Amino acid sequence: MNVDEQIKIWMKYSTPGKAHNEFAKYVGDWNVVSKMWQAPDTEPVISEGTVNMKLLLGGRYFKTAYNATYMGMPFEGIAVDAYDNAKKQYISIWMDNVGTGISMMYGKSDDEGKTIFYEGLMFDPIQNKDVKIKSIVHYISENEIQMEMYGYYNDVEFKSMEMKYTR
Repeated sequence: MNVDEQIKIWMKYSTPGKAHNEFAKYVGDWNVVSKMWQAPDTEPVISEGTVNMKLLLGGRYFKTAYNATYMGMPFEGIAVDAYDNAKKQYISIWMDNVGTGISMMYGKSDDEGKTIFYEGLMFDPIQNKDVKIKSIVHYISENEIQMEMYGYYNDVEFKSMEMKYTR
């Protein structure tokens, strides 16, 4: 393969496309209401906060910064989402001030990014092991997003979080 062919491949890989343009629609400031369940059959803890969404590195990545109060304590979290042109899949990483690890999920969409199904792992310090997680993000409109997250407690799947974003 010659250098020109290699450059074409890299350009195709690095150029933001349709999935990246979808993320761009959601840039801005949002309000969020969260419900979090610690284990199956428990009552949710409800909190409210704000979110700032922006594009990074020329529109290739989508950063969401959360600020809220959870159980009376300040909560901060950052998600970075991407669409990998070569692998044809979504990627989402998450980090927050409630832990020191980073969780990673990989996703797909059957409707051009309006709904993204993610699966991955996160460390659960209560169970002292990595546990499966999955989330479904619904981009309902340019002013409304909903996310559900599912965790596993003793290998039983349960809804662990629901977030509703509005602006």
